[in-house]
This record gives sequence, C-alpha cells and structure tokens, in this order.
Amino acid sequence: MKSEEGIEYTISYPYTHFITEEERLEIYKKFGTINIWVGLPAIVGAKMCVEGEAEKGVIGPECLDPIKFLKKMADMGAPVKFRK
Repeated sequence: MKSEEGIEYTISYPYTHFITEEERLEIYKKFGTINIWVGLPAIVGAKMCVEGEAEKGVIGPECLDPIKFLKKMADMGAPVKFRK
C-alpha cells in the first residue's frame, strides 16, 4: 500500500526471449543451462539469506522482499524487466 492506494506488479515469464538458437546459447554460456527459472531463484533467495536481507530461520519465498529479489535476479543476468 502506498498513500492508501494499492500497488500491483506484474511478472511475466519471458520464455519468448529464448526462441532463437543464439539466445539459448547466450543463456547457456552464462548459466550452464537454459532452464534458469528453476535454480536461479533458489540461488538468489539463498544469497539474500546469507547476506542478511531475509529473516533468520525457515521462511517461505513469498516472505522475501520482491523488489530486492527481482533486482538481484537482474543483476545476476536473468532477463527481468520492470514496468508499472
């Protein structure tokens, strides 16, 4: 909530970004797989926990700060795009 107004964010799976062989090869070279949407979010979540950006103990991924999470995904090379 911001100023008593709800804020809605939309996240879409950009699978269409990996249609060409060149795009798939670029992702594979960067991460060692083209299926980054399985391992990369777990890595980012673990890094946030280790760096103290999450509560201690067992937490669900929905408890992580979504903006920080998505920015870390983008910083690691995931094709994340933000729009309002």
